[in-house]
Amino acid sequence: MKVSDVAKVPQGAHNIATVGSAQAGAGQGFAFSRHMMDFSQAQQQQYIEDLKDRIFRQGENIKRKADLGEFVQYRKLITELLEVVAGNAYSCTKTSAMDKRGRRNVFVLIKRINVQLDEMAQQVLQDQKENLRLLEMVDDIRGLLLDIML
Repeated sequence: MKVSDVAKVPQGAHNIATVGSAQAGAGQGFAFSRHMMDFSQAQQQQYIEDLKDRIFRQGENIKRKADLGEFVQYRKLITELLEVVAGNAYSCTKTSAMDKRGRRNVFVLIKRINVQLDEMAQQVLQDQKENLRLLEMVDDIRGLLLDIML
């Protein structure tokens, strides 16, 4: 084969991917994965907003009718919000090192990776301070009743 023949594409080689087309396909794959990631983030943001709305509605239910069932549902919603925030707003890295005396030191670094999510959770908790205080009082009473029963 001559060097000049390399530039010519044989007739049966139309299905062979060239380097340029592989890069274009990779760009499309990257665009698709980026689109899916954006969709996932938008879906997660929608879920958090829905959870926030459910917490506020449940807080209003508690203000109208302080019932143990309402408190249990409210507690579940708050727990769910805190789990979402802890899982998505912070990252934790753990490192260990030896000091001069040969003792092991463990360092845990917690970083806020989603400041907006953390601020939103703080705002929800601040707005629901009254209801959370009522929930704390209900838990205290339940604990006292359990102590009496035992």
